[in-house]
Amino acid sequence: MTAPSLVPWQERLEGHFADLRAQRDAVRPGSPLFALEHGLSLDEELPQLQLAVRRAVEGPGLPRSVGLPFVVYAAEVGYGYRGDEFWPVFEGATPRWTSHGIDHARRFIRHRFEEFADAYTGARISGRWALWFKNIAWPITHAVLPTDLQRHLARLLYDFRNALTLDLLDDHAALGERLALRSQDTSARFRKFAENTELLGLVAASLLVGEDEETPLLTPAVLERIVADLSKERQAGAWLLDAKRAAVRIRRKGWMRGSSAAVAPQSARSEASRPIEVSLSLRRTGDGWKGYVLIPSHAALAHRVPSVRLELEGTRYRVPGVRGTQSTGALMYDRGPMPLEQWPASEGQTLVEIEDASATHAVSLVADHCRLPNGPWLFRCSEPGVALEVRTRVVRPGAEYILISRTPSEIEGVAFERLGLATEGVHGIAFTVPSIVDPAARDGLLAIGISIAPEIGIRPAGLVPAAWDGEGTAEWSAGESPMLAIRSSYAVSRCIVSTEIEAREFDWPPDSDSAFVQITDLSPGRQVLEIALLGHDGAPVTHGTFSVRVQEPVDSSTSASARQGLQLLSFPPHPTLIELWSGSSSLEVTGPGDERVQFEVVMTTLGGGKPLSRATFSSRLPVSEARWSELLRGVQGSNQLDSVVGDAEEMVVRVSHAALGSSELRAGRPFEPLRWTAGQDRVGPFARLINHTAERPVITSFPPDHPATSEPITYAEEDILRLERGGLILATCGELRAAIVVPPHISGGLDALRRLNVRPSLQTGPRTVDSVRSCISLAGLWGRTAVPADASAAHLQKCVLDAIRSRLGGLIGGKYWWDVEHHLLDGDASTPTLLFSGVGNSSEERRIAEDLVNRCRANVASDSSARNLYVDAIANEHRWLPHSIAGLVARLARAPETLDADDGPVIEAIEAALKRPATFRLARLLVASESIDMDARSGTSQ
Repeated sequence: MTAPSLVPWQERLEGHFADLRAQRDAVRPGSPLFALEHGLSLDEELPQLQLAVRRAVEGPGLPRSVGLPFVVYAAEVGYGYRGDEFWPVFEGATPRWTSHGIDHARRFIRHRFEEFADAYTGARISGRWALWFKNIAWPITHAVLPTDLQRHLARLLYDFRNALTLDLLDDHAALGERLALRSQDTSARFRKFAENTELLGLVAASLLVGEDEETPLLTPAVLERIVADLSKERQAGAWLLDAKRAAVRIRRKGWMRGSSAAVAPQSARSEASRPIEVSLSLRRTGDGWKGYVLIPSHAALAHRVPSVRLELEGTRYRVPGVRGTQSTGALMYDRGPMPLEQWPASEGQTLVEIEDASATHAVSLVADHCRLPNGPWLFRCSEPGVALEVRTRVVRPGAEYILISRTPSEIEGVAFERLGLATEGVHGIAFTVPSIVDPAARDGLLAIGISIAPEIGIRPAGLVPAAWDGEGTAEWSAGESPMLAIRSSYAVSRCIVSTEIEAREFDWPPDSDSAFVQITDLSPGRQVLEIALLGHDGAPVTHGTFSVRVQEPVDSSTSASARQGLQLLSFPPHPTLIELWSGSSSLEVTGPGDERVQFEVVMTTLGGGKPLSRATFSSRLPVSEARWSELLRGVQGSNQLDSVVGDAEEMVVRVSHAALGSSELRAGRPFEPLRWTAGQDRVGPFARLINHTAERPVITSFPPDHPATSEPITYAEEDILRLERGGLILATCGELRAAIVVPPHISGGLDALRRLNVRPSLQTGPRTVDSVRSCISLAGLWGRTAVPADASAAHLQKCVLDAIRSRLGGLIGGKYWWDVEHHLLDGDASTPTLLFSGVGNSSEERRIAEDLVNRCRANVASDSSARNLYVDAIANEHRWLPHSIAGLVARLARAPETLDADDGPVIEAIEAALKRPATFRLARLLVASESIDMDARSGTSQ
């Protein structure tokens, strides 16, 4: 069947796309076409085509023989919509569309795009995007760059501008792969878009052409349209303009190396082996000089080695000698300088101890990068009360230094003063290098591994470095071309500057004691420049070295550096809306102490769209994770935001100060093929499924009082679901699962207490590995797969998870311990005594339990995350469990929902816990010690 009104449009589009295909093949054969390249005028012709399509849809059937108008129509909807519900937008713009049957109509659009791709070598969908979003992936891909993705790409190009090269600009596939690696800092929907790296690179390369250049990859009309839409938002337009300028400079420069005074060092290291070095410093305190350590951000490593990114973002770690445990995801930020109470025990040891010993890949990479340098440690007094480490161990006459060593040291021929240190485990001396260094002083310094700077001065000039130790090491950001000033008191004729793989020679300026060298084309990492000066007879006069450290390009959304007035950090670094709202991820704000800052929390539609609700409050700096939790609970306690969480697509947290500026964090919903939304109306709470797959889901519910019992639900796509008692609703499509916990309908008063404070009933079966795995899977369903609809649903979820953990405790810990778990759930005042009496079958095991709790209280009383490490230490100390298993046993006791029941090491940990239940009971004891007063245990030490 054919719609007559669409025939002229079909014929016109056939001719247009055939001509465009021929033009593109003449320049770049096989490069894809996009439906958005339809060539229609946006103000006249496109509205006429859209009207013709709508009229055709009103007919008795969908016309297959005139598919191109539908392809263009759908691509235009894909270009303009915001959010992740494509079909409601499409169907709202196309009356009577659903009268042809929802599934049939959606497949119709997909088949027309497949025909377009076959006929004109059109862009094809690929990756998980194509697998999960079979229908909507086509129109969104052919929209080239939908409106709500444009801002993300502009910022991504801006952040990456200093890492652009000629090779990348000429190879859009490689450019797309590099950009995709850095897309983790964007929205969930952009990350899905970036999975098609060919398309990402094609669009990016097209946007980076100059104003007077053309690209063979996209038609000028489409490119101008995207640029014009980007320019409507001032910030996005500025990002794109800066990125475009950088690309133009690279093309025009052509990597010229003609200047004799320009050196281009290149690192021979592999991507994964570029060093990320810790920084040591000393600061004067009331108790003496104290050591400090800064653990650098591993975000650059995560970009270079994406296989470990999730491990790094989900990892907590400890620093030997530093109190407490760093937050989840802290490896993605600079952390410090942090005070060292105790100097790390041995040279070469890693200063990052990963909490989860199963993260072996991340552990090995981090350990390779964050090791303590070999001692003794030399520091230069750069300003009153501050001394910076000098890695080169080269000193200059007249300068002041501090030497730190494990045993008391002295310097023959140099006057020194012994220092009182506030950091234990090391000794220190302060000394000033004589202005005229005699042989005795020189030999004394050389004896302890310190050399005198050669008679050549090398320092940064012009562009101020990000860091400089005042000696021979400076740090710049990628993309910068710093200048070095070389000074010599000797008569010099030639200068040679060499890197790891090449050397450049140039004439010394006549009648001058200084020369300037520009370092170009810096690649990330550390490079050492060797500088040699030659006299008029060609013989060497003197030489020196200079260490250049180049920072990886940073993401503007997470570039909270120590030089900013306000730093807003999230842990883990890229939380979803639900993670941030529920408190499972946290924030930290640092800045000048005691300054009051203003917070604004806004729930919006996607892409910075319509605000649904907002709340404001203030706090004094710094805002710790604990303080943020207090502030968040205050916001959650009102209906101001809670009532719109189910409809919101993005949560924005802004912090501002009149003098310090502002910073913000955006947390969106994951762009998944199957997910739930929630809300409340006059009837009560409800949930609605968003299904982007081409399959019909199976829907089941789990009541909170019997959380392991499933009940089937009959569901139509337009329905909303309600559960009178509340509970979990699960949607399954093949291997895809999406779950939500909805609150019960509450009329108030005692009804609220009764329905929210539920006491679940669970049957776990015999004391076997399979029974434990079933408990873990159930906990994973309720605690990891399911998201709570609101604060009431989160409370209901907690009640169920507490019951599962307790039931798991009884299953592994044995019959007596199950009685202890009952008392723990009831909040019985006698629980501490029962815990200690039930933790082991011998007085020795009970003594170890009390020692474990006391050790935690004395060292990390406020740091519950460190308790896993103490369980690990106790298990190793008494040879109860292998090192690799103890951490998993501790997680089994604390948060079984975070484990994978099918994982081999987890099964091994279950078997070990069943064989040695005292270890598991110790871990449960520590969990209990966080919520009850363990000092109430009377008589347990006897």
